[in-house]
Amino acid sequence: MRHAALVALLLVTACQAPPPPAPEFTDADRQAVADEVSQASQDWMAAWARNDIDATMATLVDDPEAYFVGDPGVWVNNLSFTPTVEEVRAGWETLKETRSASRMFPSQESIAVLSPDHAVQVWVGEWNVTDAEGVTTPNARMTATFVWVRQGAEWRMLHWTQHWTRTPVEG
Repeated sequence: MRHAALVALLLVTACQAPPPPAPEFTDADRQAVADEVSQASQDWMAAWARNDIDATMATLVDDPEAYFVGDPGVWVNNLSFTPTVEEVRAGWETLKETRSASRMFPSQESIAVLSPDHAVQVWVGEWNVTDAEGVTTPNARMTATFVWVRQGAEWRMLHWTQHWTRTPVEG
């Protein structure tokens, strides 16, 4: 009986012990995440530039209930509202008829690493579009904000917003 009481006391004590500390998230870890997010962003911009809608959509979080173009979705452009992922894809597909490339050129980038699996990226830069006839617009100012989450081994875009002007950059 004494042994049973002692074993029970040890089990209760062990169950009340604090959990082991979480592994430290170092500055080097944060930099590695920032580098991965920056690369994911560059890959997304390259897909967008070559009008690769499949690759562009694949960068988004794969849970349609979770991200900015979920069902119901939100894609607001020129005061129009696109309510579903399928309609967003269809709208982006029509861009291929009017443009051969859309390019973004970030000149300033900031990445806030919130955790090993979450980061916010902000960049300022320029953009231009080359139409179907090969005519490229002058560069104009653009800013963008992205929320990135790690899904498995990949970084996916949970949300993005961008703001641009059509006023050409001087000089």
